[in-house]
Amino acid sequence: MPADPTRNTQPAASDGPASVAMSRGNWRPAYDPRGHWVILGLSLAVVLGGLLVDVNADGSIALRGLPECTFPLVCPLRRFFGISCPTCGMSRSIVFLLQGRIADSVAMHRLGWLVFALIVVQIPYRIWCLATRRIVVYRPRLTEWTAVAFMLLLVVNWLFS
Repeated sequence: MPADPTRNTQPAASDGPASVAMSRGNWRPAYDPRGHWVILGLSLAVVLGGLLVDVNADGSIALRGLPECTFPLVCPLRRFFGISCPTCGMSRSIVFLLQGRIADSVAMHRLGWLVFALIVVQIPYRIWCLATRRIVVYRPRLTEWTAVAFMLLLVVNWLFS
């Protein structure tokens, strides 16, 4: 079947900031701060949200000062099958870290400090990127290997806990 000559398969010059920069002969992608704002917002939400909650004696997470106002259990493995997943305890570990209870945090999840450190480091880094209008080059191989290494750490931690 021949190709439809009326159909344009080439992207338009207004398909996005990167294509506009490319159409002007500039080989650098245009600065787009949306990703920085999203990650900065999520990181701040985790830290501020963690400061607003507390861990009850039964392990549930509740609003600080309102222990009867608990959040629902969201882990499907724990909810339906009664077994913990590799990330079970991560939220409680981060809440304990924010309260300065390091021993309780490590007891809840051994990698909670690592996740919390990665989240906290994002705040000044993303503010710096937004302030300097820095374009972050996305390196898919590095991102993929980092994600795989972290998932392996989670599974190994889960198997030996």
